[in-house]
This record gives sequence, structure tokens and C-alpha cells, in this order.
Amino acid sequence: MATSSGVKNVMINRPPRASQELTDAEVQAFASQAFIQESLKKPTEPKHVLSFFFGEDFIHGKTTKDKMRSGDCLKTMPKFWFQARNSSCYDQLCSKFSDLVHKAGTKALKGSTTWNDTVDGKIAQMILCDQLARNIWRGTKEAYAYEAIAKDISRELAIALVSSAPTIPEMPTLGPSVDGLDHGEVYPPYLAFILVALMHSEVIEDHDLCDELFQLAIETTQPHLHVYFEGEQKVAREHRVVLEAFGRYPYRNAVLGRKTTPEEAAWLAKKENMPDWAKSQ
Repeated sequence: MATSSGVKNVMINRPPRASQELTDAEVQAFASQAFIQESLKKPTEPKHVLSFFFGEDFIHGKTTKDKMRSGDCLKTMPKFWFQARNSSCYDQLCSKFSDLVHKAGTKALKGSTTWNDTVDGKIAQMILCDQLARNIWRGTKEAYAYEAIAKDISRELAIALVSSAPTIPEMPTLGPSVDGLDHGEVYPPYLAFILVALMHSEVIEDHDLCDELFQLAIETTQPHLHVYFEGEQKVAREHRVVLEAFGRYPYRNAVLGRKTTPEEAAWLAKKENMPDWAKSQ
């Protein structure tokens, strides 16, 4: 834990990832798309999760691979990902996936090849447990209940990517030699949320892995995506600053029933210390 003198330096002054909060009108326009409606009707497969979260049609879309390779959703979806904390409308859409979150979080999907032997399946489970859980149970202990599953998946994929880096000219397609994965392409948006899941960890070694993966991202993704990953790298550094100061994320204490130290209380009392990402969960 940090000393009182150390707390004074835990300051975050970077603008938020998205400049304006998500509006109900934007959520309604998003939900009106046919493939989103299909994803929400009875979500049972990775393609439903991926379509909803990334805003690309994994169900019928013929150009989805190209759009994911070029990272289109990294420009169109950040409001949904990072500025939806006051949008009960969006959280209600996310709640359609609550049964799937429970299944992924309790390893009930473990026997499914669709969910476990493909990159799409792994990423979908990670999104369920790390992202959608936060929307569905925002402000409650259950928002974090399935985080361990997401961290395991993000570590697995990150280690595979980093270890393969010396032999690849670009983001690889993970094959059978990588932890039993049959096939799958690690699109830049997938990479972005592997990184986010690692940022959420309160284990400092995960942040070391995150640093390595950011370097790989900037070296291997298309130049037009570098601004996005460099921005996220700054967010990762902010997470590390807080974690190194306190050994955990103090803003989670109340929800998780953890006792707040005097140093943490002093930091939390200064609202200017609070990074934008800490306010959403």
C-alpha cells in the first residue's frame, strides 16, 4: 500500500476515451439494426456476442472480416464501450446476455468446441465475463464475479501472441499448436479487449504482459490504428500508477466489501484524482 506522501502523486489528468456520453437515441439506432436484433433475440453463440459488442455483423456479414481487420469498430463503438455508465438503455440490452455470462463465468461452456476451440469463442467468453458483466450488474459485486475467467483467457491469448511475435510479420492466425485452438484470427479489436481485460487485473504481472502486448500491437497493426493503441497504452499506464500505489483498485472497495485504508480514503476523497475509467465501474 502507498504512504500518504505517495498518494499525492497518484494524479490522472488525461481526457476520457470518448468525449461525450452515450445517448438513448444512439442506443435505439444501434438496436434497430437487423443483425443486432437477431443477436439479442436468443443469444446462444459467440457470433451473437461478437455482433452485439463490436457492432459488426458476424451472423450474415460478408465484409465483417475485412472491417474487423481494419478495426472499423475502434472508431464507431468507443461510446458504447467507455461512455455508457449513465445509459440504462444500453445496459438493458446487455442484460439479454446475462444467462450466457453465467454460463461462461461458471465454466458451463467448457465442453463446447464452438466456445473453446476457436479464437472467436474465446474472445466472446472474455467479453461476456469482463465487459458485459460490468454493464449488466453495474455497481454491484456481481459485476466482478466472473473476472477471473476473463483474466485466464486474456492471459492465454496474450502469452500466445507475445511468444509468437518473433516469427510473424503481422497479427497471426492462431492454429492448433497454440493451446488447442483450431482456428481464428486475432483482429485488432480483439487485441484491444485482451488488453483491457489485462488492465482490469489487480495482479501486477498481468500489467507487465499488457506492456509487452501493447508493443506488439503497435508493431503489427496497420498504421491508422496506432493512435488508438497509443491512447489505450496511456490508459494502461494510468491503471499501473494506481495499482502500484495501492496494490489494488480502491474504487472497487465498497462494492467488493473491502476495507479502505486511510491512504485510499484520502485518494478517493479527491475527485480530481479519479480517472474517467474508474467512474464507470
